Amino acid sequence: MELYCDRVINGVLKSVPHVIDPGQAYKLLDQDIEIIADRSRTTEDDLWPCVWALAAVLSRQTFGSVFIRCGLKEALTSPAPLPASCVFTDKNSGGSLRIGVGVEPQCGGIRQWGDARGGRISFGRLIEICAPANAVSGFALAGYLGFAALARLVGIPPFREQLSHSDLSLPFGEIKSHPGRGSALTFIGLGHLGNAVLAIFHFLARRWNERPTAILVDKGDLEEGNDKTHILVGDAEARGGEEKALVLERTLHAAGWLVRGEVSELVWGWQRPQSHPRLVFLGFDNFDARRMGVEAEYDWVVEAGVGSSFIRPRVTWHSMPPDRNMARRIFPRAGEMWVSDPDHEKQFFNDLRRTPGECGWVTFKGVVASAPSMGLIAAAYAWTEMLRVLNGEKTGVAGSAYIWSPFLPFLRQSL
Repeated sequence: MELYCDRVINGVLKSVPHVIDPGQAYKLLDQDIEIIADRSRTTEDDLWPCVWALAAVLSRQTFGSVFIRCGLKEALTSPAPLPASCVFTDKNSGGSLRIGVGVEPQCGGIRQWGDARGGRISFGRLIEICAPANAVSGFALAGYLGFAALARLVGIPPFREQLSHSDLSLPFGEIKSHPGRGSALTFIGLGHLGNAVLAIFHFLARRWNERPTAILVDKGDLEEGNDKTHILVGDAEARGGEEKALVLERTLHAAGWLVRGEVSELVWGWQRPQSHPRLVFLGFDNFDARRMGVEAEYDWVVEAGVGSSFIRPRVTWHSMPPDRNMARRIFPRAGEMWVSDPDHEKQFFNDLRRTPGECGWVTFKGVVASAPSMGLIAAAYAWTEMLRVLNGEKTGVAGSAYIWSPFLPFLRQSL
């Protein structure tokens, strides 16, 4: 696989003017990173989901090792194993970037840090309440810290920094210990976003003392490079070319789920099979598939989306009834995903255009640029809406957030 097909490198090349070729992008990302977390709080009921998620995305966004200093010698229960580049240690690794989770900067030269408690997350300060983090706030913090690490390594300037806050309260109330019957879910679209949403479900169900129950639907095979954004998929699985639904069924079954994978393609007129749970998460990167999913006669739909710009990184989410007209209004037909900026044209782009038949240029443009940290944030906001639905609050909602600078206020409004 060419370096420019790597989804993170691809996004850096498309978004960051001063990174001129794949080799420079690789060098910037070939760094060791150290996660330092509060040892007393790195438990399943507090910061462990955040630490796991942060390690999972950093190991896919960079090419060095991720050293985890949190008082553990090995991973606690998780939906999938961390990559081999993640190393638990008690020693100072000397990583080029140190990230703190629930600890202050005095702890060993930390460059950036944050905290999560209850439904609140912070950047650059601790939260002064006693509540433990939950899986949703933990994943949100991991996403914000993970993208901030990417931005620092490759030199992405803060966006609208003057509007940034030091903390955010996520838009949900108290997460109930038991949401009640009906918490079995259907997941359609098992790529970047689907992986992140499923990972959060694993940790939530552990907190609820429930066994996650799910139907997983996707048409596609795993492709080389999926391991860069799919946090539940390992390198060997991505190279194997198996269907996503069956790989994730096997992975999550090993993690204790009641789960069934279905290889199926959504087409116009596709309807919910009777065996599917009536609440559905959609995880697609195109609007046509989203409209198909909304029209498939599930009782309620929650979906999320991730933008492809690293300069103005944006996530969106919706919670909505299966309303065809609403779906057409929310998800219009989109134009071309990415067009190069003539003011920041790079020699590398011209070299790709000179490949036979411009095949290199076509391949480069066709890669969906993304960073897994963005998926964590989108999935966390989507789960804030699904938690409301599970608690009986079925209100149509549209939301969006820019994720760099952290924390820019999110927008959430009724449909």
